[in-house]
Amino acid sequence: MNEYLTIKKQGGVYKWYMTQEGADLLGIPTEGTTEKDGYKMVYIGLSSNMRMRLKWHCFDLHLPSSIKAGTLSILRQKINTLLTGRWYDKEQVDQFIDDHMRVEFEYSEDYKNLELVEIRSNKCPLNARNNPHFNEFRRELSKKNGQAKRDSLKYLESQE
Repeated sequence: MNEYLTIKKQGGVYKWYMTQEGADLLGIPTEGTTEKDGYKMVYIGLSSNMRMRLKWHCFDLHLPSSIKAGTLSILRQKINTLLTGRWYDKEQVDQFIDDHMRVEFEYSEDYKNLELVEIRSNKCPLNARNNPHFNEFRRELSKKNGQAKRDSLKYLESQE
């Protein structure tokens, strides 16, 4: 649970991988994606503080304030959108990540350039920025994600 504490507070690039079963459950295309140990690469990100970024992706609380401000982890947004059609189902996303995903990372002083190279070199269906692949899927996901945010905000307003 606290393994993230061993991660350095340094910049770097991280890569999220997903089982084919998980990708199928979410409807994520994986043709041509990089595969490693039976997992498909689906998302690449960067951070100036790897420990904090991975903690955010792994343990984000899906607080109403983060949903309203749009500061919920982008990876978690997309998984939640595809899994439930809304952004506030933390437990389902946690379980999905535990069951179907893994992450690897590398430290780099030039992490911004490294991320750009990695995104352009790999087909990652959940990346939007600088990604020349999966255009139709990403357009559809963007629409679904916007609707999931609007639906989540309506739900949260009804709970106040």
